[in-house]
Amino acid sequence: MYSIICQAPKVVIYLISVAGRPGAPADGWWRTARDNTGIIKKIFDCIRGYAYICGVDYTTMKALKVNVTITKNGTEGYVCSCDHAFKHFDLGGSGPTVEEAKKDCFAFYEAMKREYPEADFPELDISWAFDFPSFFNHFDFLNITKVAKYAKLSPSNLRHYAAGSKGMSQKQFVRVKQALNRMADEIKECTLTM
Repeated sequence: MYSIICQAPKVVIYLISVAGRPGAPADGWWRTARDNTGIIKKIFDCIRGYAYICGVDYTTMKALKVNVTITKNGTEGYVCSCDHAFKHFDLGGSGPTVEEAKKDCFAFYEAMKREYPEADFPELDISWAFDFPSFFNHFDFLNITKVAKYAKLSPSNLRHYAAGSKGMSQKQFVRVKQALNRMADEIKECTLTM
């Protein structure tokens, strides 16, 4: 009985998403029903609240879009933190490298699925944000000397910024970001031949 009750909102949310597909009334499917008391709308509002608490996008049943920021944690490595407030936990991870921190973040999410089997865990659509040191740790194939040349900065200073051992001004940050964007644009515009 308990599992049926837990699954019922998922079924109703699915039915709502089907009713809200393209071609359905834009005002919402409940307005098509002949219900003067508004009970259908009240049920919809309750289900919408349940879906929000569980982190489910009830309108399309798509993956949950979250932003995860990776920052350098002093000498301890790197830390991931998520902007979405899950009901039972805060999503995050840590590790000596950015890749290890990301793996720890995903492992933690999987562990929470096992810890709270009755909760609904949607697929995650993650947008990653990096602080300066974590960016250069993640994209370690970038040649810091070349990036410094594009940004018209000292390679030695850029190495310190990338390591997190020295702070940078907003003006320097903008110069590096613009240099990286120019480098990416140049790569996109070229054609590689054999």
